[in-house]
Amino acid sequence: MALGNLILDETGQVMGMRVLSNDANGVNVEVSLQTTGTIKGVPENTLWTYNILTRPDGSVQGRGNGIMTNQDGDVISHRKRFRKSRPARRND
Repeated sequence: MALGNLILDETGQVMGMRVLSNDANGVNVEVSLQTTGTIKGVPENTLWTYNILTRPDGSVQGRGNGIMTNQDGDVISHRKRFRKSRPARRND
């Protein structure tokens, strides 16, 4: 059941990945991806690059930048930060 009108519909692929560091702080990976789709029905293309740090305790932190262009010539710049806390442990 939809809650409202679809604003953004995208598909894409990872264009590249590289390990920036692997040390006591965790594994830091850079990911670049490209997506295409529509925003409010207008065709668009987006490029993203982000870093994600997976820490030894299982928590994750990342940030990224992206740029979206549409067929009308509009440009939208994205900045994203996220953090996921440590996953819950199961008692087996």
